[in-house]
Amino acid sequence: MELEGLKRGLAYLDEAGSIDVNTLVRARHVMSKSYVKKERPDVNLYFDVWHVPKGISKKLETAAKRRDGEDIRPWIKSIVNNCYWVAASSSGNKEMVIDKWKSVSNHLINVHNHESSLFPQCIHKDLSEEADREWMKEGNYIIDQFNLISYISE
Repeated sequence: MELEGLKRGLAYLDEAGSIDVNTLVRARHVMSKSYVKKERPDVNLYFDVWHVPKGISKKLETAAKRRDGEDIRPWIKSIVNNCYWVAASSSGNKEMVIDKWKSVSNHLINVHNHESSLFPQCIHKDLSEEADREWMKEGNYIIDQFNLISYISE
């Protein structure tokens, strides 16, 4: 259904002739991505950022329901907000997006310097006074799950 709508919409705009489509923003659908890549290489395809954090939030909520995953629940809103910030602050630089997103798993364990030349440290103020924050432990089940979700989301 999504793919057919995309094809018809682009065909309509092409036939009208008054609009030259060179950029397209869509929900993340594999078939649409494949179609644009193969059939319309002249079109730059971007994904609507809303769908990515929504999917990540669902995966994190599922992980939080596990007995060994409850530590993530207080972090879910911050992680989702961070996803929006990553998209908005990376100027379309895919490598920067990936490095900023991967830094979140460090942040969850109170590590704010990263092995990245593009994003070597968090930009927030010093959090040492934030004593009430429940930092996670490295090797925690949920950190492993978050890293897996991050990998899948790339």
